[in-house]
Amino acid sequence: PVSITLKGQDLRFRLVNRMHEQWLGLPEGTAVGQTVNELFPLEPWCDTIAEQDRQFLAGESNGATTELDIAPCPSEARSVQVRRTAVRNNRGELEGVLSVGIDVTDINRANRELKQLTAELEQRVRERTSELEETGRFLSAVLTGAPGPIVVLGPEGGIRSFNPAAAELTGCADAEALAARLSDASNPGKVAFDRMWSEAAAGRSVEGQELVFRRADGSTVFFAVASAPLTGANGEIEGMVSNWLDITDRRLAEAEMRRWYEAFQQAGVGLVLTQGRAPDNFIVSANAEFERLYRIGPGSAVGQTPASFYALGGSEIIRKA
Repeated sequence: PVSITLKGQDLRFRLVNRMHEQWLGLPEGTAVGQTVNELFPLEPWCDTIAEQDRQFLAGESNGATTELDIAPCPSEARSVQVRRTAVRNNRGELEGVLSVGIDVTDINRANRELKQLTAELEQRVRERTSELEETGRFLSAVLTGAPGPIVVLGPEGGIRSFNPAAAELTGCADAEALAARLSDASNPGKVAFDRMWSEAAAGRSVEGQELVFRRADGSTVFFAVASAPLTGANGEIEGMVSNWLDITDRRLAEAEMRRWYEAFQQAGVGLVLTQGRAPDNFIVSANAEFERLYRIGPGSAVGQTPASFYALGGSEIIRKA
């Protein structure tokens, strides 16, 4: 599930897809024209969203993926990773911010469970050496049965094991094939994966790392990866465990949204994007050609109805738009 929103410089929603409305528990169409603080006053997580948007629009942040918890009601709290992209008109002027979010509640829960499981297993290894064989069988069952991709590295950084979910998503049938893909200098994910291993070798965890992986068939997939070092009874680093989340759909949605908005802005005819049904529909975005035709400033059409432009002699243009 991918959430897509478009906000103007005033941080008011111009476009909200249905998934985002469902996450917030809002009826369809009620978010457009409002800020998140107006929808949920006095909620700290709304202040966080607004501040991150403000910093991005002010050029104080680069739009890198951030994670935050949203809770329209306590029973529906969720963790969301958000990536922001600047929206500009064909004159290069900043109009707003496009945000694409993905629900990572389940993977975060899985990460916490995996960390807890790892800690419990390490304690058992230290205290009950006689049960190493049984523990190994248990770990193998957990690894095999886990729904998400999990990759385990040995003390030298080689692939020790990975589960069926990782095999399916990477297209690699065995550890040797996966190791070859990750060590291939032409694979765009090599640098990121090498960094994760360096952090694990130093005893540090990495969360939110994005990994680009090229399969043997030439197709590309995108992962969000969380990794943690594995330590033995003597405290030495014995490897790394990493949990992968397929975010290919989110990255493709971002690219498609950018292509669509660029085509919308650069079209040689006046175009508007509306929300709702006539006669109660209203404009949420207008391209530069529409603003030129009606001699209005950037963003001036937002919030108005298409019918309001009929009096200016533009009924035919509006119908075509």
